[in-house]
Amino acid sequence: RTVEIRQRCDCKFRWGPKALPPDLGPGVTQAEWDQICEIYTKAIRRSFVVGWLLVGAYAVASTLVIAFTDIGALLNLDFGACMGIARGMDVVIPQVTLAIYWGIATKKVNFEILEPKGYKMVDRLCSQVVETQRSANT
Repeated sequence: RTVEIRQRCDCKFRWGPKALPPDLGPGVTQAEWDQICEIYTKAIRRSFVVGWLLVGAYAVASTLVIAFTDIGALLNLDFGACMGIARGMDVVIPQVTLAIYWGIATKKVNFEILEPKGYKMVDRLCSQVVETQRSANT
């Protein structure tokens, strides 16, 4: 049996519904659900901070390299093209940090809260699914 968890998108960087999904069953309490939401919320916020700090460091480093070296001439590109290529990473870096922190949060949720109760959180493309391991094993 699986229960799909749809995430709401807002500007507060909060994960998931506040109320315990009714389909989840008797194994998880509201307090544990709040703890799950807090783990994912911290992961989102940390990934945002770390990702944008890395973007800032990358932006400074790439600007210095492009401005003070001859890399543009070496690649036969002008300054604007070099900066455009360098700025493409501004989108990739935060997404990678989010994926890393998201995976860590899922492992923590599973290990600390769900797996002892016979559940498992599985990441999907646009949502997450809580699977009941008890029914899968029987």
